[in-house]
Amino acid sequence: DDLAGEQPYNGDLVALLENIRDASDVTPGSGALAGQANYAGSLAAEDGEGTSLLADLSMDVDFDAGSVEGDLPRVRTQVEDGSIVTADGTGTISGTVSQGELTAEIDGEFRVLDENGALAGTMAGEFRGSNADEVVGSTSLNLTSSEGGGIATFDGGFHATKD
Repeated sequence: DDLAGEQPYNGDLVALLENIRDASDVTPGSGALAGQANYAGSLAAEDGEGTSLLADLSMDVDFDAGSVEGDLPRVRTQVEDGSIVTADGTGTISGTVSQGELTAEIDGEFRVLDENGALAGTMAGEFRGSNADEVVGSTSLNLTSSEGGGIATFDGGFHATKD
């Protein structure tokens, strides 16, 4: 299905969902899972109650060392009234890669509108394409408000391509 009729986040969310849907089903060979590579893409998640997050992501992968480090330099949220707000702050990604799979923790401090919050969660995915040209997977995030608003849980997915 073409998702172009819906344009939240100026079409960025649609592009991410289409990238996830169209991700290669080819498993990379061991030769593609060696050395270092940089990946850039997006992460999206929703809380099931009308609030969503869309974040840019970048990751530096060291297949030989089995590590991944990265960040979420821009996080936007679509709030209940449908407006898009860019958060102040950044998140970090830190984890491992092994046999074509990625597992990482996400942590960050953000300010959205007049509220401070902490973002913590996980992401798990796998490298795809004959040359490990992309990585795709799922994410689960908890956003905790420092103003006593409680914890919101967001579930979603991510996709990134090799630079």
